[in-house]
Formats: sequence, C-alpha cells, structure tokens
Amino acid sequence: MIAIVNAKVVTVTNGTIENGTVLVENGKIAAVGSDVKVPENAQIIDAKGGWLTPGFIDVHTHMSTFGEPNTMPGFTSISMYPKLWEHSGIPYPELIH
Repeated sequence: MIAIVNAKVVTVTNGTIENGTVLVENGKIAAVGSDVKVPENAQIIDAKGGWLTPGFIDVHTHMSTFGEPNTMPGFTSISMYPKLWEHSGIPYPELIH
C-alpha cells in the first residue's frame, strides 16, 4: 500500500481536494480524500502541497481530437516534430501512413 499525502488532489468528480491523500493498493487507486485513514504499514510519499491527478496518465498533451495524423495541428512536413523524427531515422512519409 502506498499513501500519497499532503497533495492538492485534482479529481474528475469532486473538484480539487486541498491537503488530500491518495491510497494506492496493488497498482490501483483504493481511496481519495481529505480524511483518508492511512494504514500503519503504508509507504508514505509526502507530496508537500504539490498537485496530484490520480487516474490521469498524462493531463497535458498537444495531440488533437482529429482522427487523422495529417490533420493534427503542428504535425506537418514543416513543423519541428517530423523534423526531429526524421533526424532520428524515421522519414516524414512513414509517420503519416
């Protein structure tokens, strides 16, 4: 069991919980809240007031909701991302097909 304490916990359904705790058991979220009882044997991680977004893998992304790679903003033959991939050995035409 892991307990992340003293966090600003951003939830999907209950807004932001100041000074919140998230319990993780066997890789899954077991509890979230401001009054969560932390088991004695839990490994404690002090978030020191930092933001915690349980359940989100990546809350920041530049991907669009469009269905085709060619329509993604910033993903054109002149943008920096394909240039970086090409530099690593993957040519632009392979990225979009």
